[in-house]
Amino acid sequence: MIGKRNRERTVPVSPATVVALRAHWRDRDESFDDPRSTAPLLAPLVVPHFPTAEARHGGEGPHCYTTHGLWKLVRRAMNGMLAEMENLSEADRMSLHQASPHGFRHTFGTHAAAEDAPIDVIQRALGHASVQTTSIYVQAEQRRMAVEFERFYSSGPDSGAAE
Repeated sequence: MIGKRNRERTVPVSPATVVALRAHWRDRDESFDDPRSTAPLLAPLVVPHFPTAEARHGGEGPHCYTTHGLWKLVRRAMNGMLAEMENLSEADRMSLHQASPHGFRHTFGTHAAAEDAPIDVIQRALGHASVQTTSIYVQAEQRRMAVEFERFYSSGPDSGAAE
């Protein structure tokens, strides 16, 4: 993947993501596992009949989603999920409504830190130039842990609360 400042980096994905990408490539009559392929990782299967879409995706050659197009695709999927989830609290519904691809990136960093992935590995996966940038995720996990243990200790039998 080419990220900020035109730097190339490898982005780790789950096995389920690879299965989904293979299915997407099959839908496009492409081979995901062909090392000679120059096709983009994600591309629209159908080009909408709008002048901007036709200008971007018309003609020959590999076409891919723009950053904005991919963001819109994620938003549409999230809205579809929200419509199907009837038992969510209003707070959870708002949280999901505000989700974004960039938010997924932060969630990945925080979860990786919570699972004790080495900070240099998280740094490379996120493409950070500095380990100090990556340490934000470790600090966020440490703050979350402190809050959770404070809640745990304040409600336990040793909390000092009157019985």
